[in-house]
Amino acid sequence: MKLDYRIHGHIEIDVRRDHILQDSVDSVLSIPQKDLPLLWNIGFCTERFDFLHGLTGRAPEWFEMVTERLFDPLNRLWQESNDGQNTRLLINPWSGIAFDGNDGDYFRFAGRMVGKAIFDGRIIPLQISSYFFKVLTGHPVTLSDLKQVDKELFESIEFLENNMYLESSGLNFTLRESVPFEAEMQSIELVPFGAIIEVTHKNLNEYKISVAKHVMFDRVGRQLRQLIYGVYEVVPKALLSVFEPDEFEALLCGYSGNGHIAGLESI
Repeated sequence: MKLDYRIHGHIEIDVRRDHILQDSVDSVLSIPQKDLPLLWNIGFCTERFDFLHGLTGRAPEWFEMVTERLFDPLNRLWQESNDGQNTRLLINPWSGIAFDGNDGDYFRFAGRMVGKAIFDGRIIPLQISSYFFKVLTGHPVTLSDLKQVDKELFESIEFLENNMYLESSGLNFTLRESVPFEAEMQSIELVPFGAIIEVTHKNLNEYKISVAKHVMFDRVGRQLRQLIYGVYEVVPKALLSVFEPDEFEALLCGYSGNGHIAGLESI
């Protein structure tokens, strides 16, 4: 791996094909923020540079290979969620286990790659959960966004609205989740002392918001912060805020998502 700065007005990056993701993470995170908008001239170690590729070198091939590996659910940074219509990528809440706590660098790198794609006009043809685009453009995330993340969970908490026996159901402000390498489900308190707060029709809306907040933010907060930080290092939040979420998704992924139901209470 080699990284040289500001060679003839661009940044020279050499990576090994058989270590392309790790070398790319190390190289891109080594670039000072002020230099991220510069042209990245990509080369593969031991391969003779073909000047017919111009100033970008192997950048298109590299970008495609890196993003394919980076967003592959098999590397356990991401996981797939089926909303009943489309399979979309979500942050894996347990990515830290797979990467021994070093997954933050990969999510910051992913953010820089997303920002660079926007800056350079490249497309990442992936179906990423649409609520990420709301977060990145500064738009409110709503309860309806949970449906795309976990359709079964969304429908189960919506069903509670018409449950006349809710007060006697024993439901409280906790959520049971499976944890890797644990035989039993883990009970997560959604609010302080949630285990002793019963869900009633009076606080049902607060419960639903707490569930959505936990699933979409709290349990992936560490990874999400690094992802957002990486994006804003390349493209400032103020510039992204001019986009509607579906416009941003179309710009980055080459298509528009299904949109969202407006009017529900924001998280």
